[in-house]
Amino acid sequence: DFLDNPVAIKMAAILGTMVAGISGLVMMQTPKDQDEMKGSTYLANSKLEPSKYAYELYALLYTPMWIGAFGIIVVFQLYEDFTATTYNVVCVGLALPLLLQPLLFPS
Repeated sequence: DFLDNPVAIKMAAILGTMVAGISGLVMMQTPKDQDEMKGSTYLANSKLEPSKYAYELYALLYTPMWIGAFGIIVVFQLYEDFTATTYNVVCVGLALPLLLQPLLFPS
């Protein structure tokens, strides 16, 4: 039973706190002016902020790749055989493209 499991109750409380915190942050944001909202409201304006737009587009395209890599690691339980070195190689290897984006694909 869910209520008899203290771990499940703690996990539900953590999730509820995270959702409430994110909701509060979203509510505190200031809406954009109508002039700023021309074009996409998700990505930066490509004409006003080309570097920011390029990085956001790159991150948007790369994110499914690192999530997929972690998904494969979890689904196939590859983490069971990971050493500290293996874990660091995976994490650094997946983070490097985000850190090196300005060098690899400058805008």
